[in-house]
Amino acid sequence: MKEKRFVMVLLLIGTLGFFLRVYNLENNPIGFFCDEAFFGYNAYSLLTTWRDENGVILPFFPKTFGEPRLPVPFYMMVPAIAIFGLNEFGARITSVILGTLSIFFFYFMVKQLTNQKVAIFSSLLLSVSGWHIHFSRQATENIFFSSFLIFSLTLFLSKYYFWSILCFAVTLYTYSPAMLVVPIFVFLIHLSYKKYLTKEVLLKGLLIFLVLALPLFYGIASGIMLARWKNGVGITTIEQDPVRLAKRFTKGYLNHFSLDFLFRQGDIDFPGQAVKRYSVRGFGQLYWFQLPLLLAGVVSLRRFPSETAKTLFILFALYPLGSSLTSNVEPWASRSIMGIIPFQILSGCGIWQIYEWVKNNRMLKYMYLAAGGLIILASIVLYQYKFHQEYPKYSADFWGWQYGPKEIISYFESVHDNYDDLFISGAFNSPYIFIKFYSPSDCQRCQVGGLEKLDYARRQLFALRPEEIKLDYSRINIHKIINYPNEDIAFIIFDLKK
Repeated sequence: MKEKRFVMVLLLIGTLGFFLRVYNLENNPIGFFCDEAFFGYNAYSLLTTWRDENGVILPFFPKTFGEPRLPVPFYMMVPAIAIFGLNEFGARITSVILGTLSIFFFYFMVKQLTNQKVAIFSSLLLSVSGWHIHFSRQATENIFFSSFLIFSLTLFLSKYYFWSILCFAVTLYTYSPAMLVVPIFVFLIHLSYKKYLTKEVLLKGLLIFLVLALPLFYGIASGIMLARWKNGVGITTIEQDPVRLAKRFTKGYLNHFSLDFLFRQGDIDFPGQAVKRYSVRGFGQLYWFQLPLLLAGVVSLRRFPSETAKTLFILFALYPLGSSLTSNVEPWASRSIMGIIPFQILSGCGIWQIYEWVKNNRMLKYMYLAAGGLIILASIVLYQYKFHQEYPKYSADFWGWQYGPKEIISYFESVHDNYDDLFISGAFNSPYIFIKFYSPSDCQRCQVGGLEKLDYARRQLFALRPEEIKLDYSRINIHKIINYPNEDIAFIIFDLKK
């Protein structure tokens, strides 16, 4: 009966997690970023032609915007696109499913590291984690990395060594930071658990991992997979002096453990950070109530096998690398997403440890459960309110989700036959991908451009930002005005008066 109660609670936690990730999915995040459109369109192209947007048959490293990407998200989105079609929901639902599955795997992983109660608490925290919810609602690589790392570690701790190695290898091909972090993690985790592994299992496992990693090693050695690093993302592209490089890395690394990043504001509005997509204003990557839980969790580690502390230490040590080795000093919630794993585990340990301290005092026990439950509930409700009501109003512009392409292309399709050219503004990251995503075959006259393409001899329609319209408004016919969620004008669709 006790085991059945845990199963029922876990199912309720998973159901809650799924609801928080799928609710209003097609509309929030507002807009649809170019990376999402790339994955969605290329999954559609693979489904219908077996080729990516560049015409390459079943590419191993599909290229987007001139740079190669890792293949797992690209291929895993195909079934959802086949079922739900080429739209925002179809592109994002795979992330929702992976994020939800992570909650269940997380329970079994934490149970192996600690105990059943800590596993339940940690799974609950993961299910309501704003950091995890945020990336579980996006059609990007981030949640693929953290999910497969959870799957891999769960299999490893459950002694399914062969399957864990295969899963670790798959994790390599999910997201750029995984290329660096996963090999180090695999080596260190095997080292930490070597007394439980025979030499034969250890050598075979690492050999299989190396063999499966060969395509990636080749991509790195040949420079194919270093294109993005060389194009300005890598820390060495802006700093070569060893001393200044070390200082820059250290500052970026330590910023991931700052109160600002973790509890006050996340990466939004962090000094030097312009991107608004990855955090909800007023919230850190963790809830404030987790701060005392983390401290209590550290105390609790003495009650678990030494391997538990080692595993958490490895995860904490590695989690900032994907962000701090880039050209940015400020932390990125996206590139450091594996941090959701150790922070939720340690917080779960903290809930359990405090309960152990007060459980023998009936009054303190009930006060702790009641107050803790109310604080957690209030934090979740406030976060959800800000995420669904306030976040769309400031995250829709260029530094956010770049709202507008769907509305522009939809209008273009409705008047397509009346014009020779229909120009969508170039004021998006890689705007061409939106034409492919929202109109893969219908809007054949749609193209990217502005007033530099003006030709009075042709029938032309433009969709531009107000600041791009360097004309007297008396010379244009305004067909439609597209507003951001905060009512500011995003784009004006117009043609020229003859």
